[in-house]
Amino acid sequence: MSSTDIHNLYVVDHSSVEQMTRIREHLSKYYKLFMDISYIDGAGNIRDSCYDIWINLCLTTSKVRPAFMVQWVDYIDPSVFEQVMSVLTSYRDNLEDRDIDYRLLFITDSQGVIVTTYYTYYKNNLNKLISDYSRAVNGTRHHLLGLILGYPAAGEITLHPGDFEYLDRDEQPPGRHTFSLFVSPLDAATVQIFGNVYRTPSSRSLLYEFYNKVVPAINVYDPQSKVLVEDSQGSLVPPDSTYDDSTYDDSTYVLPTPEMEEKYYTYINSPERSLQNWNTDFDRIFEIGFFYGKHP
Repeated sequence: MSSTDIHNLYVVDHSSVEQMTRIREHLSKYYKLFMDISYIDGAGNIRDSCYDIWINLCLTTSKVRPAFMVQWVDYIDPSVFEQVMSVLTSYRDNLEDRDIDYRLLFITDSQGVIVTTYYTYYKNNLNKLISDYSRAVNGTRHHLLGLILGYPAAGEITLHPGDFEYLDRDEQPPGRHTFSLFVSPLDAATVQIFGNVYRTPSSRSLLYEFYNKVVPAINVYDPQSKVLVEDSQGSLVPPDSTYDDSTYDDSTYVLPTPEMEEKYYTYINSPERSLQNWNTDFDRIFEIGFFYGKHP
């Protein structure tokens, strides 16, 4: 791969090809750590890795998306959530000081932890959007969170009054469509890395534009993997890039035990969990925020 190809995947101001290569090498050091975390998700599915966290970290670092979220509900065992955040914290803390634009910023939310970079938060004004989100009422929070996480159809997941009669019959309401991206890593199970509900043709177009940014980025970080699309209206990409859910294996589902569910809900509902803040470097954030404010 040429230096130009690498450069085109990164948009952080004034970054050199040397820096971009260094960041990519830093990301690669954490690949195996995420691949070695297996768990049962909140729906009872057995997951053989946290590849989705690693690849979304790559996409956020390269600014394909502004942020992603590690959600409480994705892990039936709270210790797995703690393990994921521990690896992310290690990634953040072992980044060189000269690469401060790429340093991770953690923002605790009621649904989990939003993960972004200093560049996106300070220089690309994600801080303003997050400030609006923190003050928003329920009617607009879904839309703002979607914008923070880079969903092209942000807010369109919100249910309309007429949708419920269809959902009660396990049917998709007319005009409400789903779009998902899956990645098949080498020697690992296919994993969903992104999902969005959309309603309009313009949003569908934006979702495929997003797909066209994801593919070349993943080709840099994990060139032996394949990106697949699942679109409830029918995929607009070649058949070999379309997800086939007929390969789903029922053996990857387990029924969580009452003990597991009790541990999970105790964790989710505990006051300590709701107050937990993963952003442990407040002094550093103030210092960098002040610097960015003086030097946009």
